[in-house]
Amino acid sequence: MEHCSTPVPLCCCELCGSRLRVLPIEIAPFKHYTRGVIETCCTAYSDEDLPGITLRRTVARLGAGHPHHSSVHGWIGGLGERALGLLDKREFLPVSALIAETATRRDRELPGLWAEPRVVASRKCRSEKRAEQLESCARLFTTAAHVFPETAYPFCEWEQELQGRFHVAAWSFPARASCTTFQQHGPNGSRIESALSSQEPGTPRKEKSHGPRSPPRSVLAL
Repeated sequence: MEHCSTPVPLCCCELCGSRLRVLPIEIAPFKHYTRGVIETCCTAYSDEDLPGITLRRTVARLGAGHPHHSSVHGWIGGLGERALGLLDKREFLPVSALIAETATRRDRELPGLWAEPRVVASRKCRSEKRAEQLESCARLFTTAAHVFPETAYPFCEWEQELQGRFHVAAWSFPARASCTTFQQHGPNGSRIESALSSQEPGTPRKEKSHGPRSPPRSVLAL
């Protein structure tokens, strides 16, 4: 992977005079990596044919300058929530509208393909919610590959076509979503246990009595 910067042009509206930054199609809003990098990482990690690939191995495949593995964990959660339709009530376009628009122009059978269940590696899911997010990501990238089979980045191509229809970002997603942490302890890992503290309230200890104290002595100046 080649690390480089992409210029973002500043444009001026002829009607209101406001100045806006126009993002290139390969840059998603509020993301530091391009859509191609995000798609490459998330597609590989959610691929059912790669059950043994980990978050660290996923980013290591990109070479120097790759994103942190925790970023991939967050992208999977954000894209998963987005494709599940859980963010439709926010500022995002409804997923049903994106699927319906693509089905109208590309494939009438697309809604049926979208509804098909996906298989993901159970070792990557420590909770039911995480499993749903991962399955949703697999559904998203599998559908994109079906619609645009000849392109290297079908998800990016899908985004570009939808932006041409709706004139706004289509598959926008948050960088993270609430889910299980990406660091999990193994069930048989070595542990060091400490003695349990007593749950009973302790009795206050009394100080040792040294008997009555004599009054302080005064020193008289001669």
